Amino acid sequence: MASTTGSRTGRWAELPADLLGCVVARLPYPGDRAAICAACRWWRSAARRFVRHQPPWIVLPDCTFCTTGHDGGAFFGRIPGLPAAENATCLAAAGEGWLALDLTDDALRRTPFMDTYCPDTRTFRDARPDVKHAHSYLLHNPFSGETVPLPELDDLGGGRLPTPRGGVREEDGVNREVPYDATDETYTARYLVRSLSGELLLVRHGRLSSPYLYPYTLNVEVFKPDLSAGRWVPVDGDDGLGEGEALFLSRSFSRSTRAHGGDVKDGFVYYAATIGQENAFDTRSRTIQQMALRRPWQWEEAQDHLLTWLFPPELVV
Repeated sequence: MASTTGSRTGRWAELPADLLGCVVARLPYPGDRAAICAACRWWRSAARRFVRHQPPWIVLPDCTFCTTGHDGGAFFGRIPGLPAAENATCLAAAGEGWLALDLTDDALRRTPFMDTYCPDTRTFRDARPDVKHAHSYLLHNPFSGETVPLPELDDLGGGRLPTPRGGVREEDGVNREVPYDATDETYTARYLVRSLSGELLLVRHGRLSSPYLYPYTLNVEVFKPDLSAGRWVPVDGDDGLGEGEALFLSRSFSRSTRAHGGDVKDGFVYYAATIGQENAFDTRSRTIQQMALRRPWQWEEAQDHLLTWLFPPELVV
């Protein structure tokens, strides 16, 4: 009996570490990753570097999500355990592992435009302006299963959603179109982030969109508040981010986290938006980088401004 157990242990130990990394990358929940470590002592030792520092998820507005990581990214269906899952729309992340959700009967939630297509009529559905669509807002933690209703937000905006209008606007019965001018355009996004040391940071991300080239980042600048002068002061080099610190930016939720030298690198700024062929910026060398984290195609196809990072709780192994 002892020899049988020994041979089984040997076979477990022979599994290559890169294969184990691919398995762990497809286990998004910390509890499942802990079970991998409990399988045997060989796996516990090999899996430690994959399990302890799990890269954040990207959550899409329909509550599906992607995992990231050098060993593989994967796309998953709707987060299990969501209240009223069919009508839930993810608005943002909030704090440690929390999601802000909107439960509504409206057909035009914050979802991609193609989701409003009706194959039976071959038309796109519009929200009826004469109907007060019911909304219900709440916070939900998919890791603990806790849900916190936010009834004080339910009546914001009178429960009405604006009706999008497409096509060419008519004035005086004449169709007027603005001529297309193929020129470069610059965009600047600003994010407020709390650093690991507790300081408030303002991160300014400038990018260029060109009709002839892939869009790309022009610059990423970090500012700190000067309370005595009443203004934001730019910081350079190592003064911007602390040692072993990295930033993850998205329109609805940004966070500072520890860089562990694997998937998350020291001094890097990662953004949820896909900008051409790059999606990270090294504040130490002031250079544009391509994220080492593999990204499923569903992430690439999603609308940038509707994506949010979500950080699973860290495991102690």
